[in-house]
Amino acid sequence: MINLTDKKEEIGIVIPLKIKISELLLLKENWDSYGAPQIDPYCVATAYRMASQFPNNLPWPSVVATNEGGVAFEWHMHNIDLEIEFLMCQLSHESKPSVHIYVYFEDHQKGEEWEGDPTISDSFLLTNILSTLIDRST
Repeated sequence: MINLTDKKEEIGIVIPLKIKISELLLLKENWDSYGAPQIDPYCVATAYRMASQFPNNLPWPSVVATNEGGVAFEWHMHNIDLEIEFLMCQLSHESKPSVHIYVYFEDHQKGEEWEGDPTISDSFLLTNILSTLIDRST
């Protein structure tokens, strides 16, 4: 049997965050009363994978459903606005649908702003943004 007390640092925010993400799958079509679709399980799975990589000392994000059937993590604290959205997209009728990740970041303290689709080269940028958020939270 695993002693969760001994694993507190290892668990961090990941398990509670995954539970919150999973709860979004319970939303039925039209959950927002404006015709929003159900939350796509592929968006949830992609959000899970990213959450698994979050550092344990990262402040809790808000976990929200998007009206396009996706999932978003949002932080609005310490003069930082960070939103990471997971949305389904299909480039053509022949292509398989895939999850599109979109990031918006603004640091009001430094006057920096960035938004777009993160690529592998941008993963360093996202790591730096999360590090800044952690530094300002301590």
